[in-house]
Amino acid sequence: MIRFAGSEKDPAGRWTISKFYGKKNLLKIYTVYRVCVGSKKLGETTAWIQQYNHFCKRHGKVVDTRKQALKDIARQIHKDILSGDEVILCGDLNESIKIKNGSHKV
Repeated sequence: MIRFAGSEKDPAGRWTISKFYGKKNLLKIYTVYRVCVGSKKLGETTAWIQQYNHFCKRHGKVVDTRKQALKDIARQIHKDILSGDEVILCGDLNESIKIKNGSHKV
């Protein structure tokens, strides 16, 4: 039987985690949203500009929000795996499936 164990969210709004108790391990299901390539011209209410402002304040310098999202989620999942948790990752990563030569990624 699997029971709900709680939830967490990233302070920058990039993902949520639903946690469930399994027979032996904790199962964490990540739901991730990675912003599209953005611009300061898009307006203050876009997810990109909000994350850009958040990380510029936090790091004291300009940060590529898309790269930072991948670094942070990888670090978080790595910690989970090392502690014995099982992980499912779902999300909208806003990546093109096209490669430069016209073929597609799978």
